[in-house]
Amino acid sequence: GLSVTVAAGGEPLPGIDFGPADMMQLPPVRAADARFSALVDDSDRPVDEAWWDRRCRALLDLYQRSRPDVLLIELFPFGRRPFRRELLPLLELAASRPERPAVFCSLRDILVDKGRPERAAETVATVRRFFDGVLVHGDPAVVRLEASFPGAAEIADLLIYTGYVVEQPLVHAESEKADAGEVLVSAGGGAVGGDLLRTSLAARPLTRLRDRPWRLVTGTNLPEAEVAALKATAAPGVVVERFRPD
Repeated sequence: GLSVTVAAGGEPLPGIDFGPADMMQLPPVRAADARFSALVDDSDRPVDEAWWDRRCRALLDLYQRSRPDVLLIELFPFGRRPFRRELLPLLELAASRPERPAVFCSLRDILVDKGRPERAAETVATVRRFFDGVLVHGDPAVVRLEASFPGAAEIADLLIYTGYVVEQPLVHAESEKADAGEVLVSAGGGAVGGDLLRTSLAARPLTRLRDRPWRLVTGTNLPEAEVAALKATAAPGVVVERFRPD
């Protein structure tokens, strides 16, 4: 029942359906390589000051038009740090308005801790200044945010564990056998997923789940040669797919 506007910042991907939401495609950007050494536009050119200015203006104009009651930002300030050039002005604009929206961060359950205390402190300060809450998409019985973010205790009052978000809730019958189901290995977008996928194939015969069906989802950005190599080495009972909409 909510009216939703989605500002998409990456390259458009097939199979992702936002339903009746209004879509705003910002000038798309992606990492130049698996090391995230630089950002490039949709023509593979490094982004420059003029590009950032255009994109920031587009985002701020979208905010002015939509005047949201809730502003939801994915990952930042826990990640996506290069995008502070557009997200900090957006947060400043939201904070300056009399009709200030509720501001939340949408956060995955496990982060990449790069061992830089000053970055964690900067993140905590940004959360404290701008955000009303942090929606952690995980289950604290599985893993808590402090396992991968050293500043979690300083924002504990703002953390809201949502559980794992799926399109359709899974219903488990009481009689369901414990040995039912398959093993799913997903590499997200896939640009840096090759090692994970190769290791999981090597580990399969060593696990208690060796007789289950295994499904590897490589992501659209894994190089084609690596996908072909995975398919060639996959044992019977292993399915290798590039992408699944679910």
